[in-house]
Amino acid sequence: MRANIAVSPESSNFTSAQDRIVDLKAAEEVSTPEVAPSSGLSATFSPDAGEKGHSEDTKDNRVEHGQRAGWLAPIPLEPKRQAVRAKTTERRASNKGCLSLGLGDYLQLLEWTGRQIRSDKRDAMAANLEPLFERLGISTELWVDCVLNFRKWFRSSVGRPKSMEAAAETRGHNRAISINSARRAFK
Repeated sequence: MRANIAVSPESSNFTSAQDRIVDLKAAEEVSTPEVAPSSGLSATFSPDAGEKGHSEDTKDNRVEHGQRAGWLAPIPLEPKRQAVRAKTTERRASNKGCLSLGLGDYLQLLEWTGRQIRSDKRDAMAANLEPLFERLGISTELWVDCVLNFRKWFRSSVGRPKSMEAAAETRGHNRAISINSARRAFK
């Protein structure tokens, strides 16, 4: 979106977001035979997607271990149902998630961020994203600034300051590279 190559995450070819969206849509089609409206992420990707019941276990499994995105590390750090993560796969390096939010929230955050970066597509923040930023402990302005300057701020590592300090100590470095950026972004 930032490079003006794609207009939405689902149309961004060769990205992990597109792979996740394709698997999510495929899982939704299998679990609900009726046709869902395709009016964008807000209608298709709810924050509660995949958190409702027993039949959702199968859907979650299809999303997390799907054909397109099954090689990617999952988004949520702690899944609602451990059974989904219990399935082992040789396609991915880790079954550990990377963020404290679900796939639906992640995809909405991704779309909103892309719209903030593109001056011709700026959009008001969805109501459900406010608590997400509070949970992540970062302001919307700092989030967008971090995304825009990510390569400059985090040259060799990224994470919470304590994690970066521990990693530097393990490697025998006397300081963690990019630690000031981590302190500013991830309190």
